[in-house]
Amino acid sequence: MQVFKIFKNNRFLDNIQNIFMTCLQSLQSMGAIIVLMLSYMVVFSIMFRELFAEADPRRFGNMFSTVYTLFQLLTLDDWTLVYFSSRDAGYWHIIIFLFLYIFVEHFIFFTLFIAVLVDNFQLTINQRKEERKQTMALRKTDSLSEEFADAPGKADETQQEREDDETFLMRIIDEHYSGQNHTPREKMLIFYCFQLLAAIEHNLYVFQTQHTILSETIDCFFEASPHENIMKSDVQ
Repeated sequence: MQVFKIFKNNRFLDNIQNIFMTCLQSLQSMGAIIVLMLSYMVVFSIMFRELFAEADPRRFGNMFSTVYTLFQLLTLDDWTLVYFSSRDAGYWHIIIFLFLYIFVEHFIFFTLFIAVLVDNFQLTINQRKEERKQTMALRKTDSLSEEFADAPGKADETQQEREDDETFLMRIIDEHYSGQNHTPREKMLIFYCFQLLAAIEHNLYVFQTQHTILSETIDCFFEASPHENIMKSDVQ
């Protein structure tokens, strides 16, 4: 069971699974292209068999050898040898048929076949990026929700700490100003002054915290939004 868990959590196997699923999703489009390629190959096999069997019997003597030769031409492997053999036999115009076959079969159909795979892989990569962005946005949202849920308990703790701080501040004022001739009213004014300074510092900290939370929420919204580019262009 531990071995299966290791394989399950392996990113390499996840990438292989994504490649395999992308190939399966591309079968319909690639199947149509393969049918076109085979049909075009069969048509040109008949043409080469009828026109150039006498010029190059080894390559165009029967349908099997003709199809094999055309598959070799599809890979552009030694296609010049095919041309030179027929040209030396007096069939120089084979270059026209070779050009038509190679241009359509290799540079159009085969390139289109690769383009379908690349396009589907790109769509899969973009989909995985969007899923990662949404997962990160959900995690940030959950963390913010937990912080807001813990806010009442933190407020009670802050109130208790504030009462303790007030007691501690009054004791410090009494000890520090005990040798001076300060009236109780003056001590209370000093206490209120220190209390105001502490409240200003606390409110400044709360403001900075709320500003940070608001900035993270806006960043999460733009990362999770599927119309991010449109919204940015509208803002500009």
